[in-house]
Amino acid sequence: MTRMEDWLLPRPQRVVQRDGEFELTEGWVATVPAALEVPERLAFQELVTALTILAGPPKPGFTGAARQSTITFRVDDRGDWSSAQPESYRLTIEPGNVDVVGRTSAGLLQGIRTLLQIARSCGRCWPGAEIEDWPAFAVRGFYHDVTRGKVPTLPTLQMLVDRLAALKVNQFQIYVEHVFEFQFDPAISRGCSPLTAEEIRALDAYCRDRRIDFVPSLASFGHMARVLSLPPYRDLAEIEATCSWEEMSWYHRVRGLTLDPYNPRSRELLEKMYAEYVPLFSTTLMNACADETFDLGKGKNKEKADREGTGRLYVDHILFLHDLARRYGKRLMIWGDVVSHHPEMVNEIPKDTVLMHWLYFADSDFDSTALFQKAGLQTYVCPGCSGWNRFVNGINSADLNIRRFAAAGVRYGAAGLLNTDWGDEGHVNFLACSWHPIYTGAAMGWNPSGPGPDDFDRIFDFLLFGRRDGKAAAALREVATVGDRLDQWRIFYAALDNHDEHMRMGLEAAAHAERAGLAAASLFEEYERSGYGDPQDCAELGLACRLVALTGSKVRLADSLQKARQGAADASPADELAALAEEVRLRGMHFRILWRNRNKVSEMEKVSAVFDRVASDAQTAANHSQTRKEPQT
Repeated sequence: MTRMEDWLLPRPQRVVQRDGEFELTEGWVATVPAALEVPERLAFQELVTALTILAGPPKPGFTGAARQSTITFRVDDRGDWSSAQPESYRLTIEPGNVDVVGRTSAGLLQGIRTLLQIARSCGRCWPGAEIEDWPAFAVRGFYHDVTRGKVPTLPTLQMLVDRLAALKVNQFQIYVEHVFEFQFDPAISRGCSPLTAEEIRALDAYCRDRRIDFVPSLASFGHMARVLSLPPYRDLAEIEATCSWEEMSWYHRVRGLTLDPYNPRSRELLEKMYAEYVPLFSTTLMNACADETFDLGKGKNKEKADREGTGRLYVDHILFLHDLARRYGKRLMIWGDVVSHHPEMVNEIPKDTVLMHWLYFADSDFDSTALFQKAGLQTYVCPGCSGWNRFVNGINSADLNIRRFAAAGVRYGAAGLLNTDWGDEGHVNFLACSWHPIYTGAAMGWNPSGPGPDDFDRIFDFLLFGRRDGKAAAALREVATVGDRLDQWRIFYAALDNHDEHMRMGLEAAAHAERAGLAAASLFEEYERSGYGDPQDCAELGLACRLVALTGSKVRLADSLQKARQGAADASPADELAALAEEVRLRGMHFRILWRNRNKVSEMEKVSAVFDRVASDAQTAANHSQTRKEPQT
């Protein structure tokens, strides 16, 4: 008999096995409240579709069959509920009957979603059980970078929302610096494939219909490089840009520029941006970001910073942003890094501000969460998916980071867990490569006590690929060991003669990258051919693993080239360099196709140019090596 919790994600808080089983028979009956709200109605329709595939359509009433399958859905806040969380639900499975009870409509929704997972994992026969369930964190969110390279299409964002909803995630944010089509100045987003007001409104409605709070997130202090590099706004930066956005390196784009908080025109700019962007969202929250203000107090306001402290400059601007958000009926959210560096200022942050405390490594100081809680500030713990500057996410590190941060969040009474997925330097990691940490974050946000990594990997494989053997997650973990703390992308785009950069990976890790990358790529390509999982997911994972393998090959050949140049005649890798050049060109074309399947053009050409340059670099090196090998006459 299958244990109920073995295939559920997130894992319920309490599961008690009962004798017998429920068999979904032809002519099954469902009873629902007379007035289901839209989110529950949509989830119920999805469940009915799944059950119809298993046993035919439901009947409007009892048919007189010898064994009737009845499923009842209801809302009832009476009785002894173990948790006051509005998303609490109970689910009872026994022969002939299933009862799904939500403490509120939101609780009923989560019960329906759990029953849908049970049906998909168990088929027509469901083990007897009593489930009582509620979330550990009231807010369980996902934060998606749409600024650093890829701008997803609306259908992609809606697909992402559907997957988050199935995992009981209830908040969604997208990170915007400049990729919104501001009407007051179209130059801000020109050439960047921005999101439009119509797309934001549509996504807001889509999220509402799934009880997901869609929160605006707009860079409002640091990380404003694109905006502050434009001629009309250059004088609004604490330290002005020395070149245009187009001329900036990826590193400088990510580092960004910091707004001068005391220039009246800085506030006017933000007021214009907020006036267009913030009202598109129906939520009561506004994330002003305000993180990594690297230049603050080092340029135009240096004297004031020397006199009053950088923390004073920071808090003054936060007070302005707090007032600006309130004009739109929003509660301010900010990242917590700058406040944590100036703990003396924490008590000046308005008490209704939400602090998002981010730490992205497995060995981070998670107990630092206490700083904000002791100050009486509502806090989210914010782990990361470890996909930035990587082809394949560092999921081993991300797994530990998410689990340990979730445990600290429970320990210190955090209100939410907001899992982050950043796309530094071109956002080359595909969305599919983030599914593992996305699912981990959802699981830990609901119930940090389980499942453990081994059980999680098995469930993940089933949910993503319909397989129960855990091979996909194991392959990804093996590939990820190369990039858990190493930026594969930077090594890939380094010049071939930059030996020091390539040796950051080292020859042993490079050999592992080749072996593990090719093995994993073969697995996902076989899944794609055999129809396991979403074809785009499989294609993205397969290509990403091949790119890890290619990075390993490049490191090995760069070392051989270095040795050849130092006089080791037997180390000349001309043929392999030529093969590398051809492989990079081929994978670059595939990369462009997969990018466009889920994203707007945005910065695809800038990323594609890297593949072209790496291929050209390898071909040039191959030609030179071949020339050295040819006998002199």
